[in-house]
Amino acid sequence: MITRLFCLVLFLAVTPATVASDTAYGAPYAEVPELTQFSFFLGDWRVDMTYMGADGNWHKVPDPAHVKAFFMADGRTLQTIFTTPGGFFSTDVRSYDAKAGLWRAQFLNAKAQRWHSFTSQWLEDKMVTHVPGGYGGDGPDVKTEMTDITPDGFTNNVYRKMEDGSWLHTYRMYYVREAQ
Repeated sequence: MITRLFCLVLFLAVTPATVASDTAYGAPYAEVPELTQFSFFLGDWRVDMTYMGADGNWHKVPDPAHVKAFFMADGRTLQTIFTTPGGFFSTDVRSYDAKAGLWRAQFLNAKAQRWHSFTSQWLEDKMVTHVPGGYGGDGPDVKTEMTDITPDGFTNNVYRKMEDGSWLHTYRMYYVREAQ
């Protein structure tokens, strides 16, 4: 009985060091180095957005969005929550697929009845996401590129695939870290 109790105490003492974190946003599981690829994304973010209008000019979206990104307790699953003041809500969960060498994600926007799967991969100096059929699965492909990453922010450029195979830059999303 004492041996079992000792093993349980030892397990509970060691496990938090490899799975959990002292932060409110969790931490990647230390034994899978690729899980750190999204560490820059952990936290609360104000997202200022612009979109390419039909007139060929960039236009500011009046109200910023809010994004929260955190690792769940397993240290292997990253969740993001995207909201706007107008009531938009979406979430996704992501995890690294070591066999394929990329991130797999499940997207959900229940109000709009949209859910879809997509992948992300670190390429050169940016995190690139490919969303076949867009976030609803029934539109043009979407590609995003998280670039210019610093501790205080980054840019997420959003592109829509055109019929001729080219990519049209449709949104710029500027992530600014909120005070903690």
